[in-house]
Amino acid sequence: MFESPTQDKIADFEMKLMDIDSEHLGTPETEYQAIVRMSSAEFARICKNFSSIGDTVVISVTKKGVKFSTKEEATIIEMNDPVSLTFALRYLNSFTKASPLAEMGYIRFYLAPKIEEDEEETEP
Repeated sequence: MFESPTQDKIADFEMKLMDIDSEHLGTPETEYQAIVRMSSAEFARICKNFSSIGDTVVISVTKKGVKFSTKEEATIIEMNDPVSLTFALRYLNSFTKASPLAEMGYIRFYLAPKIEEDEEETEP
């Protein structure tokens, strides 16, 4: 049975237990150096976001807060000059739906950046 802290929602589940013939694994007594309490929904969102970038996550805790980081899988950057452009996420999210197909080769999409109004005024 699960009950919300405000006790306005209660969920009651029943499930069959499995009878496993194996040695019971106990949890060793451990003194933890840090304990982080956070929303499970937020933790799930973080894990989901990181799973699209890498296979592992580093969780670092300081007095200032908790930091989640991951190492990005092989990203190759070829650059002559630094670039900063704005793109509509709805198109980029559409492009990512083809990611499984890219495992067989590669897919190339072309998307024009958004033009800021300030840039339009300065152009002749």
